[in-house]
Amino acid sequence: MKGLLFFLLVFPISLLAQKKDREIDERNFVQRLLGINNAQKWSHYDTTFIKDYSQDWTLRIFTANKFNQFAVFNKDREVDQSLLYEPTPSTNLGLGFNHNWLGVNASFNFPSSSNSHDLQTSMMDMQVNVYDVKLVGEFRLQRYQGYHVQHLGWEDWIKPTERALDVQLAYPNLTTSSFSGNLAYVFNWRKFSYRSSFIQTQRQLQSAGSWLAGATYFLSSIYNDGEGILGESSIHFPEMNFQKSLAIGAGLMGGYGYNLVIRRNFYTSLTFMLGPSYNYTNLEYLTEEPNAKEFRMGFCGVSRFSIGYNKANWFLGIHSALQWNAIFYEKTGLNSYNGSFRFVVGKRFDWKLKGRFFKIVGLD
Repeated sequence: MKGLLFFLLVFPISLLAQKKDREIDERNFVQRLLGINNAQKWSHYDTTFIKDYSQDWTLRIFTANKFNQFAVFNKDREVDQSLLYEPTPSTNLGLGFNHNWLGVNASFNFPSSSNSHDLQTSMMDMQVNVYDVKLVGEFRLQRYQGYHVQHLGWEDWIKPTERALDVQLAYPNLTTSSFSGNLAYVFNWRKFSYRSSFIQTQRQLQSAGSWLAGATYFLSSIYNDGEGILGESSIHFPEMNFQKSLAIGAGLMGGYGYNLVIRRNFYTSLTFMLGPSYNYTNLEYLTEEPNAKEFRMGFCGVSRFSIGYNKANWFLGIHSALQWNAIFYEKTGLNSYNGSFRFVVGKRFDWKLKGRFFKIVGLD
């Protein structure tokens, strides 16, 4: 009798639970196979904090600056020696859209953006941004040839010295290649939205923040054909005067992100994550000195910043994302930086796609 009573009580509850699960996940087989998700139906965020526009068409026009820089520095702070290597600045004009789970951006370089520089940097820079409800990150494949070098010592900003002449040096054959990325989990995803600040498929209605935890990786090489990377620089960095380097590393990070909303439409977003990294490096010199093949500890980090105006049907903003990794040697260190900076203006449209195909793939 007790078993029958238990069955009569539990069985209806289990049916209701299964029905609720079916209502939550209404995806068809193709959508499950491709991992297509609908933020509005299945994320269950707090609607008092986040307004979703993923069902609309979000169109944008933007200008973008992408970069891949590195720096060598002396660990002794009393010795004011640091060199920053950076490509010729380049500005891209782009168009993009988001609808449901799909988002695409394409940009093209302004031919006249670098005409004022004697050194022309050739570049291939592909970036993929991930701004999911619970996950956020960037993945980059970059190759740059042609770098300027400048001294970063505080003395040279106050009173120019002989080392400040390094600003004028250029390395047309200096080439960097890198494959890097990072991914982090957003703990307070029900109230904190990255999409509202960086792709504008949502809108943050109230200020909110979230702790973040994630990982980063990078594979990079630096090569200067025929000479060491210091070239004619007056700074003495024997440990760093390599012709070719290879660095492979990974790290764990933790941090915090916060979206500040002012009068419902003005916003600013700031994220910072930091953690240790473990790296393998191989430095090849021009001299008969043997290659330096070592495992080294370091620090890795990711920061993001956005500020703008986000309304129900249009938006504008400034977005930036930076990933960096520092590797420490005996007396010196090697920092690498890559990221992007964008100015965006966009508008949302309530367009509908009709047809069986668009319904199957979740774009109706």
